Amino acid sequence: MLKSHIASVHGLMLGFLVLSFGSSSHASESFPSIEELMTDNQQCETSISSLSAEQIKALDKWLITYTA
Repeated sequence: MLKSHIASVHGLMLGFLVLSFGSSSHASESFPSIEELMTDNQQCETSISSLSAEQIKALDKWLITYTA
């Protein structure tokens, strides 16, 4: 169940990012951190809350690259 919820949340985030940020240069300037996009509950459910600041920064960078 958790995997399907994570996949659902991941899909929603990627859809939002693709629609909101057209190019990678624009995306990197205006990308909200994944922590801003997810509720506290979602962060706990997906274990995002257990990541270090460096890991979150790397994930944000990957999301920008992946969705641009």
